[in-house]
Amino acid sequence: MESFIRLNVMDNQYRASSIPAEWGLPVVIEVGAHRNPLSITSALEAACCLLDDWPLDGSEAMENALEVCFAACKGRARPEEARLAFLQAVNEAEFRVRPHFGGH
Repeated sequence: MESFIRLNVMDNQYRASSIPAEWGLPVVIEVGAHRNPLSITSALEAACCLLDDWPLDGSEAMENALEVCFAACKGRARPEEARLAFLQAVNEAEFRVRPHFGGH
């Protein structure tokens, strides 16, 4: 229950944020049963993905990634830190990461 409340507060912070905190190289993951590719290019997009599409609610890496992504969106963490935290959550959720070739 505490985790749910914490995620709800984070969601409100995310919705109020206006800094996308873009990172240089997108993270392209395969989500869903059909393995549709999803290209994540910023801490803001990563937070949205973690809140809306994540299979492991309240997992340690997911919550850490949300915290770092929100901090990046508020200018309190570097976008690269958010990308790394997101990749750790991706690894924990066992999503397949596609190689990135070219533009966004």
